[in-house]
Amino acid sequence: MKSIITGVAIAAMSCAILSAQAPPNPTITLNETGQGPIQLPNGAVIPLVGARMSDPGPGGLGSALAFTLRPAEGSAFVVGDVLMLGVGGVFSDVIRFNPAALIAGVLTQQVFFYSTLGGGLLADTGLPSAFYANAVSIVENAAGTTV
Repeated sequence: MKSIITGVAIAAMSCAILSAQAPPNPTITLNETGQGPIQLPNGAVIPLVGARMSDPGPGGLGSALAFTLRPAEGSAFVVGDVLMLGVGGVFSDVIRFNPAALIAGVLTQQVFFYSTLGGGLLADTGLPSAFYANAVSIVENAAGTTV
């Protein structure tokens, strides 16, 4: 299931650290394969690649799909979990936004994408065993893209 997150939306991952900070309100597309672009308001596209790593968030797994973002100063995503309900209301995915941190003087934020087992994709590691108190549930679009 592909999920699209806007820079001012809810909150969403470690592999590559972007070389330049994104301007406000980019569109960030994340998917279970560990790939997705960041589209800037000016139309420029920056590839975003995820990799499995340990999630330090509540109930986080030792090997979960993570993306590392570089939010603009003062505009990190809100810490919390987006609990995604699939067709029929079945709990199927979690997009987790962990706290931003300064790493080597650069503001970075990890976003984890969890999905239920069985699909063979990078996110298909199962779900965390606990969640942030700040959580929101959304229903996935049956067509395959959830915004």
